Amino acid sequence: MLRPAFAEQEVRNFGSLLAQRAQDRFSDPAFLAEYAAARLVYGAAAYGRPVIGTPESLARITRDEVVRFYQTHYRPDNAVLVISGDIRPDSAFALAERLFGGWARPPAPLPAPPAVRAAPSGASAVLVNVPDMAGATLAVAQPGVGLGDPDYFRALVASTILGGGYTSRLSRQLRVNRPLAEELRTWVDARRGGGLLYATAATDSAASAPEIASALAGGLGDLARGGMAADSELVLRRGFIVAQLAREVETVEGLANRVGAMAARGVGPDRLNRTVQELQEVDAADVRRFAGAHAAGTRVVVVGDARLMQAELRRRFPDLVVIYSGELDLGSVDLRRKPGGE
Repeated sequence: MLRPAFAEQEVRNFGSLLAQRAQDRFSDPAFLAEYAAARLVYGAAAYGRPVIGTPESLARITRDEVVRFYQTHYRPDNAVLVISGDIRPDSAFALAERLFGGWARPPAPLPAPPAVRAAPSGASAVLVNVPDMAGATLAVAQPGVGLGDPDYFRALVASTILGGGYTSRLSRQLRVNRPLAEELRTWVDARRGGGLLYATAATDSAASAPEIASALAGGLGDLARGGMAADSELVLRRGFIVAQLAREVETVEGLANRVGAMAARGVGPDRLNRTVQELQEVDAADVRRFAGAHAAGTRVVVVGDARLMQAELRRRFPDLVVIYSGELDLGSVDLRRKPGGE
């Protein structure tokens, strides 16, 4: 952490490894749909870029750029040390002092964080045409909230009502009542300056993709229009969230990871202690208000064979854009590879 060498060969080796990992991810329709949906919601803003980079962008990174990034961001006033386990506070502080006590803060101030405001533009739906692909994969993304946002727990409850577990609304609609979708899930990607609300699914039948896309895209809108059931649904969904969190922090490693992730997003550990209370305070009116405020800006990405679903998708999403998989560029704001580009 304090004295990295960043050997030239090591930088090249890791760059090649990460580029291959990115290529593997982009070959997976599920990841491809998620990354493309994020790009449609955030455009050129930082959260629109694939967090793992692209094979092209990773290949361009030089050792000098890595060193410059380290010198700019790896500093004590931009770091948090989390220690979790059977250790006394005085011993933990002594350990921190021995290892990091000489870490001096640079005189230059921290740079301002990049812009992360969502900027949905262009088509509301994109079909990535993969000829002869069996079935289809879908991702729907909407502008979300940051981890420290007062609406964070409302976002969690709304998302869990829609797709948290087999008894959630979308699962009942698309998997139980009619076996249309597989692997359906929703989640809140809450970062420091904002985030995304995701709903994803896969299907063996490309013909089912348009109906699934409409259901996923309309989920928050349905909640905003008052589609809340009895309080028993809220009790069940809140319990689902608490159980997930309990499993996450039941080990010292899980607890440290959670506290560290919160700190990196500007949230103190005290909020972890308030989680259950804040969840219990979320009522049906809160969910409706949150859904109404975030239903706009929805973007849909479907990956599959265009011949099998393009016409019906265009009927449901008139501004549908079709991009052949060979033309797709997740590094581009409009997702299209530029003529003559990399």
